[in-house]
Amino acid sequence: MNAKITIVFIFLTGITVLNCKKAYAVDKPKPNYREMILEDFMEDYVKPAAKQSQRGFDDQVIGVLKLIPDLSLPEQKEEWTIIVNSALKSGKYGHSCKGCHKKYKKPYHKTYNKRLVKIPKDIDKLFGY
Repeated sequence: MNAKITIVFIFLTGITVLNCKKAYAVDKPKPNYREMILEDFMEDYVKPAAKQSQRGFDDQVIGVLKLIPDLSLPEQKEEWTIIVNSALKSGKYGHSCKGCHKKYKKPYHKTYNKRLVKIPKDIDKLFGY
């Protein structure tokens, strides 16, 4: 008889604790970004933006280019910013891609290939996602 009472008591205590945990749980605000590796960002955002730019629609590629320096490593951010700003001023957006790829692709790929970068969700509006 005591064993049954103990089991019922433990069961009811467990249910009470779980319900209290749910009732007092604080919802964490959802981050305003998504994380992905840089290579995935290039596939999902940069390539489609480049195609649209070739058709004469530059909004997407400009939005992506403005975001690129924030994805760099801290020690490379200044140089990435210079490359992007020169492309934005000249209107030759492909030169920005070539400039970064020539200088950074191999060392970045060797060292930071699986490093996650934070992509702001605002950029999805440009792509209709």
